[in-house]
Amino acid sequence: MSNLIRLIQPVSALRLGEISIPNTERDLVAPRGWQYFPQPVAIPKEWGLQRVLVYRYLRGRDRSWELYPWWRYPKARWPRLPEARSVLRSCLVADDVKEEPIAIGSGRHLCLRQSANGLYFLFFDLTLADAASSDVLDVILNDLTETLPVQVPFFPPILAPEKQLLRLFMQGMSSVEIAQVLSTEPQKINKSIRRITRLFGAVDRDELLVCLWQAYRKNKAWFYEENYE
Repeated sequence: MSNLIRLIQPVSALRLGEISIPNTERDLVAPRGWQYFPQPVAIPKEWGLQRVLVYRYLRGRDRSWELYPWWRYPKARWPRLPEARSVLRSCLVADDVKEEPIAIGSGRHLCLRQSANGLYFLFFDLTLADAASSDVLDVILNDLTETLPVQVPFFPPILAPEKQLLRLFMQGMSSVEIAQVLSTEPQKINKSIRRITRLFGAVDRDELLVCLWQAYRKNKAWFYEENYE
């Protein structure tokens, strides 16, 4: 069982058959026993962090690796993705990942760290107020790598029809039942769920369900939006 499920699921609550089907689609009912209390990510003053940008680096819709903006401190505009991609190349050597921090300027460091489930990487672009030792950088990177997947919901690029599928999935419907509602084949539903599971960086359907409810508590409107964002 992953740390994500272990921390958010108290007593075997997140099983597909235990989700009530709501009277209205715009008010999804959480699984029995669901407890999720989002907390802001703590940034200790002793870290001396001036800025940090965190991206998920995972396989996208076409199974190629892509960057997805995830979390930033303090809140500000994200750099353009082409700029982030060019900086990311500093962390790759012959397509191999260098997980040691790379200094690229005064107090600025880049680093790729693999997620606990091994399905994606976290790309860090952080700036410190003062020069930091490797030990301090490791503390910061290890803490954020462990904390962010639990406390910060991720919203990958999902099409509106896929969001409809996810809402039905969150209501506890099986692939066969979802296929009947959407007038399609169960095999297509299974294929879509596998791809969406990969986009969320989840190991299986149970962990995907946790990610979905985490995202739903953060931004319910996202599940009904027409675009990718």
